[in-house]
Amino acid sequence: MGRCTVLVSVGLLVASMAPRIAVAASGSPPPSSLSCGPPTTSQSDAPPVGSSATYDAANAGSAQVAHSDTMTLRVVSTGPRPGWRGDAIYPAGQMVKVVFYDTTKRGSQVRLTVSLDGSGRYVHVRVVTCT
Repeated sequence: MGRCTVLVSVGLLVASMAPRIAVAASGSPPPSSLSCGPPTTSQSDAPPVGSSATYDAANAGSAQVAHSDTMTLRVVSTGPRPGWRGDAIYPAGQMVKVVFYDTTKRGSQVRLTVSLDGSGRYVHVRVVTCT
């Protein structure tokens, strides 16, 4: 008898919370506290398939990116400068993304995006600094 009462109580509690959960999930996400500057962009020849190139992420460090096959890039390594940590958010694909986090100043980050064009011949590099 006690077990049934607990299950019914839990079920009623979950059911009573459902409308509030749905409303919270359908609302807008909280505004970001980061302020990002304008992106720095460049375009260059893609490294030959099977080789890699190093791309700078402003003052935060760099990332070595390999051209694995015609339409695939892969982050080989990140080289954060002292006081920074680099994480490959999208480590492989037609586009890769590395975010460098400032470990001394909470919230500061530099976002490095490297992408192949539709032919796999050129890379587009985008760097955005946020504080």
